Amino acid sequence: MYTEIKISMQGDLKIGNSSSGLLASLLSMEVTQMVLLKDSSTKEVIREQYEQLWSELLIRDEEEAELILKKIEYELLPTREKILRPFKNLTWEKTLSPFKTHLTWIIPLSVISFLLLAYVLFIYISLWIEDY
Repeated sequence: MYTEIKISMQGDLKIGNSSSGLLASLLSMEVTQMVLLKDSSTKEVIREQYEQLWSELLIRDEEEAELILKKIEYELLPTREKILRPFKNLTWEKTLSPFKTHLTWIIPLSVISFLLLAYVLFIYISLWIEDY
């Protein structure tokens, strides 16, 4: 089922044949120009939400609060820094750390050895059969 949604430049919303309903109320947002928070008319409402979140954050565990703040800080980063952040502290030592265990080396070497042995046996058996 497809519904036609029309949004005019004045911010009017029309869904299907009617402009009422729950979906219309959820989607009815005025198209406005981006304004800095300090110049916004809703600055006080956002400040109240911030104060409410801050009071809720005060009753949290310290580690949990730090994790929440790190997530918020990450969301405030520009897109380029969000993309590059996981690679910022990447070093060769961290990259090669999985290969420090013996098992990580034994498994690939065993697979390579098995494939090499299978190839040699295949060639040997082929040549042996060809002689008959």
